[in-house]
Amino acid sequence: MSDDDESSASGEYHAEYHPHLREAAAYTDDEVTRRAFDVRQVRGADAAGLRCCLPEAQRSYRTPSDQEQCPMCDASCHPNCLDKLRNEEMRRGRPLAYGCPQCGTLWRTDAETAAAAERQNQANANRTRPTAKPYRCRRDPISGRFVCTFAPPSTGQPCGWTRKTRHQIRVHHNRAHEDNPDPSCDCAGVSVFDTDDEDNISADPPPCPCPICAEQYYCRHAAAAHCRKEHRINSWPPKCRICHTIFDKYLDLIVHLTYAHQNPRPSQ
Repeated sequence: MSDDDESSASGEYHAEYHPHLREAAAYTDDEVTRRAFDVRQVRGADAAGLRCCLPEAQRSYRTPSDQEQCPMCDASCHPNCLDKLRNEEMRRGRPLAYGCPQCGTLWRTDAETAAAAERQNQANANRTRPTAKPYRCRRDPISGRFVCTFAPPSTGQPCGWTRKTRHQIRVHHNRAHEDNPDPSCDCAGVSVFDTDDEDNISADPPPCPCPICAEQYYCRHAAAAHCRKEHRINSWPPKCRICHTIFDKYLDLIVHLTYAHQNPRPSQ
């Protein structure tokens, strides 16, 4: 999986791992520091002969074959595969410590790798324009990974999604927490409303209204992007005016109104 080719958070990923990783997730940072060992970074051609001990997560041809190797049992895995495992377990309510999936040894990133990652992140920050989007992240002091700390309105709890760089966290935030205009909109320009001409639904799509001001848009993604741009300051978080349910994105609210309340227009 590359920086801009993130797998869906809903994709199931099952892998065997040592139970100590679940137990160690409750350790304090000081306790983890005492028990952790520097993980070996095996890069390039040196990693070609290593076999990942986890089922390989979705990857692109641009993804390097670098692996992380346990200093105790010599088992190795791709960083993306380990991140995928930890993210999926976090989603299931079972956080895992950063460590070897095979023997349960806790890992920490060596100083050289951490310094290189910091230089890369600083370079990316210098090239990236400032953004007003409220994405938040923190750097885990043990694993060196970046953790999404944005709190979705529906739960109020930090997201917890883990990635290697700030850029990957920004990509995750944009896809998981933002109503961005989507040029490859999966509704193909068709709104969520039904039409009389089911055989030619895309020829004359009915409008999709903004749930706040009722302005008409060609599809739900365009309406959601409008809400994010025009109503974020005065109407956040997205909230159903009928049942008062709070949503994480305006797109979720629009779909909810369509299917739960049969397309009601917002009150003026």
